[in-house]
Amino acid sequence: MSKTKNIKINDQIYKMKLQAISKEKTYSGTVYPLQVEENLMAIKIYRTKKDFPSEQQDDWFPPLEDIQEFIEVSYQSFPFLLSNCIVLDEENKYIGCGTYCVTETKGDTKQIIFDLPRDKFFQDTDKLREQIPVLSKAKISLSDCSIDNIKFGTITKKPKEERLYIFDDSNYRIEEDYDIKTITKENDKSFNELALDILYFYLHTNQIPLYICYEILDEVRKHNDHFSFLEKESRGYLNMNEFLLDYTKRYQK
Repeated sequence: MSKTKNIKINDQIYKMKLQAISKEKTYSGTVYPLQVEENLMAIKIYRTKKDFPSEQQDDWFPPLEDIQEFIEVSYQSFPFLLSNCIVLDEENKYIGCGTYCVTETKGDTKQIIFDLPRDKFFQDTDKLREQIPVLSKAKISLSDCSIDNIKFGTITKKPKEERLYIFDDSNYRIEEDYDIKTITKENDKSFNELALDILYFYLHTNQIPLYICYEILDEVRKHNDHFSFLEKESRGYLNMNEFLLDYTKRYQK
């Protein structure tokens, strides 16, 4: 019999099965699926112990006041999936957060993303990038924009719309001490890191020699907007897999 845990969301108690969405360990906690009214949600319960002695207690998830701000912005940030609910235990202690659960309609995103139609890939990444001003205006500082934190699929809120989503705001923070221009600059950098991480994952998975990986990544880094550079370079190709197979040949000697 599956273990369950009683949690509270918006003053309502839910009995949640402790069957994690993924077997892979996440940094900040464990994520479980839960039906909340008409929506399938991804509920993260934060870990309670340090991973290493020098780690500051509870620093691996946002303070409650930050989560409250994320919830306010979540209605404007789509398809950035910010937390849109606070999770409490039965004693009203803040123990987690939740957002819409992405159902991967074509399989593991890390495996299928390179076979998506090229135009769809860049259309979706452009839509994500368009939300950076929304996040920056709210003084939300992005972090950990990586291939591990994107999914291609649908959510129950918009079940017929297959697209790329970014999720997991555990390392995001409200930066009241910085102006919006500075936060925007840093958020643009974080989003650029997503392009590099996607590219590195492809190169590593396809066993491209390390020296070639570094040459390619260094070339992309020369350009201010990494996704725009890759979009221009890949014109005429059906998908990123086709493009990158050809692109890596330029560096092989």
